[in-house]
Amino acid sequence: MTAVETGQGKLSRGQRFVSPLLWAALLIGVCVHLVGFLVFKIVSNPLPEHEDVKPLVSFLSAGAIAEDMELSERALLFDSAPLFIPTRWNAAAHEYVSRDNVIWLFPEYEPEINLMHDLRPATPVLMSGYEVEAPQDLLDSKYWQFFRDFSQERVVVPELQETVGFAEIRVVGSPERPPVVLGADVEYAGAIAREPAVFALHVNGSGELLSQPLLVRSSGSESFDQSAREWLRAPTTVARLPAGYVGARVFP
Repeated sequence: MTAVETGQGKLSRGQRFVSPLLWAALLIGVCVHLVGFLVFKIVSNPLPEHEDVKPLVSFLSAGAIAEDMELSERALLFDSAPLFIPTRWNAAAHEYVSRDNVIWLFPEYEPEINLMHDLRPATPVLMSGYEVEAPQDLLDSKYWQFFRDFSQERVVVPELQETVGFAEIRVVGSPERPPVVLGADVEYAGAIAREPAVFALHVNGSGELLSQPLLVRSSGSESFDQSAREWLRAPTTVARLPAGYVGARVFP
């Protein structure tokens, strides 16, 4: 009993001696780690960031398309529901193709194509009120002229240039002097002039009329005769007339 009590007394004294040191060491270690985490900072070179770029061309097999067709349709329908609310839950907020890159390839709006309207002839093939009772009746159509120029040489008729009126001015009593031809822009309405109108007038050396134009022979149109008289009385015309007694023939 004495030996056992002596051993237990030694063990209790050892425990009493070691326990405070162990607790102190644990406390010091925790404090050191805490100070190390708060004071020191680990600095390392970060890894380079890689941007995920989609390929320009992607291959999808026919089997993959057939298997996921229904799923893809459901996903597209679900994704395109809130088109006017661009959020992160749909694809409306992502611009896959820039508008500036394709605007020069395609117009702003799709062309409006109406085949029935484009195939409709501008003019009716048959005359209005014309009835076709037999196939040969189509040959009498106004616009069906397939056999008109058959075995005939086409003749090209040259277009005539537009003519303008002119006036022939002669000095009375001076047959050796050549006549003066002036362009006469005479506008008239009414009956057509069948021949030139002949006038007689007197012009002095200063380029002034000493007498009003006298109608010697009518052209057959009173409107043309009056317009020709007004043209001869115009200051721009009188300034180009020779001096003396003048005979003027105005052609329409």
